[in-house]
Amino acid sequence: MTEENSIENEDLLKEKLLKRLEVEVGLPLIPKSAKELERNFQGSEILLSHYPLKEIKELKIDGETMDLDDVIILEDEGTVHLPREYSGDLYVEYTYGLPENEFIPIVDLMMEYELDDDWKKDVSSVKEINVSVSYDTSLSKGATIQNMINDLRNRYNCLVRMI
Repeated sequence: MTEENSIENEDLLKEKLLKRLEVEVGLPLIPKSAKELERNFQGSEILLSHYPLKEIKELKIDGETMDLDDVIILEDEGTVHLPREYSGDLYVEYTYGLPENEFIPIVDLMMEYELDDDWKKDVSSVKEINVSVSYDTSLSKGATIQNMINDLRNRYNCLVRMI
């Protein structure tokens, strides 16, 4: 296998692992765009349908573009706090997805795990005739990966919005 094929195979593996992680976490890893329109909006808080927020590209109320320096944006929650009460038609265009620093360490560890061809990586115990060998898999790379995935999923899926 040439070095070029090896790199190509690793890229394909990384893409596969990113998709698998995205499904497990339930949030997009690659930023996605969204537009929302709410007729007759009234209030000082906007709850966007998708989060975590990456960037608000445009925010208008009754056709008037809001200065984003005047609003408080809570990226993890997808919430925008306006400086005062507004009423009118609300239009928001934004991108959302997990920050890379949240998932890249997990993907790197998943890559390491998948490329490891050592027979002991998933072993909890081996017994041959009178000899028995046990490994503590609670600290294994696989368990560490699963714990990191669970932590990430819980961090964003525990958000409860009151209506």
